[in-house]
Amino acid sequence: MANKTKIFLSSASQGSLEAIRQDLFDVLNDIGHNPLRFEDNFGPWGRDAIQKCLEKVKESDIYLLIISDKKGTYLAEEKRTVTHLEFEKAFQTDKQILVFVEQQIKNAFFNEFRSHISNRVYEFIQTHGKEPDVYLDIVRSVIEQDLDRKIKEELPSIDDYIWAFLYDVYKKGFYLESITLARSPLQTIKEYLSDAIFSYRK
Repeated sequence: MANKTKIFLSSASQGSLEAIRQDLFDVLNDIGHNPLRFEDNFGPWGRDAIQKCLEKVKESDIYLLIISDKKGTYLAEEKRTVTHLEFEKAFQTDKQILVFVEQQIKNAFFNEFRSHISNRVYEFIQTHGKEPDVYLDIVRSVIEQDLDRKIKEELPSIDDYIWAFLYDVYKKGFYLESITLARSPLQTIKEYLSDAIFSYRK
């Protein structure tokens, strides 16, 4: 019997993503894979559970990330969210990484944020001789000083951290695939997963 593909489902814990996380978990189980998510696999939330999350990422074959408008649990000592730490662990351990971003957010990132963030990162490097450890302060400068007022008024419900997270994912070279939560993105995600699983098993 073939080994089950371990697929880590990563996202912020927010109501708008509960249905798709459950659908993905059920479908992957039904077709014989081994989906991993904190709701089922990691016990009570806390520092031990976070470490267990990162260990499960390391054990996984494929890391599937969904990004919407909420940042999730932010760890001040790490200057990152738990989801961001999971992504970094997947990157550091050379996992296959699939990234899905709510379409409105992806469009705003590429149309309004990316070039401004890149310019300010360049200025930071010229001043400090290195990349910033995280991009959140850069993003806040962009929002305060670079964006048109109309754009800022259209994006108040999206956590600032999301733009910093997206920039890190983009800078590491990963494609951001659009999804729309108003209709189930399950089919789109399944198609990408099928290709990734086939590639992994070759």
